[in-house]
Amino acid sequence: MTKITAKSVALAAGVSPSSVSNAYNRPDQLSADVRERILAVAAELGYHGPDPAGRALRSGRAGAIGVLMTQHNSYAFSDPYAIGFLRGLAEELTDGEVGILLLPRPRRRCNAPRSTPSRACASKAPRRRWRLLWPAGSPS
Repeated sequence: MTKITAKSVALAAGVSPSSVSNAYNRPDQLSADVRERILAVAAELGYHGPDPAGRALRSGRAGAIGVLMTQHNSYAFSDPYAIGFLRGLAEELTDGEVGILLLPRPRRRCNAPRSTPSRACASKAPRRRWRLLWPAGSPS
């Protein structure tokens, strides 16, 4: 079974691939009749619209801000400062249709010899409990 693409929908509907794209992304660019015909053909073929992953690759925007946790992700839901930070971040990102991605960072292993007291390894632990990853090219 071949994958149904915007190009195959365009061939079946007798329109250009850009018209298929406009039917999903910019409906005001098409007449209602043409848009309805494209969507009907797409539904008949089983085409569900543009792939969000492909759109992210083409635009260079992931639609998410990553927060790298230096502890387990459950820390973000138990520490009052982390909760406040994430709540504020979520409020700021709401209008921009950007999500938050929590990423757990693997625990560092202490390279000290086994005879070294455990507090020596603890002193090498990171002090910050989270880091903000801002996508390249995003507005600051």
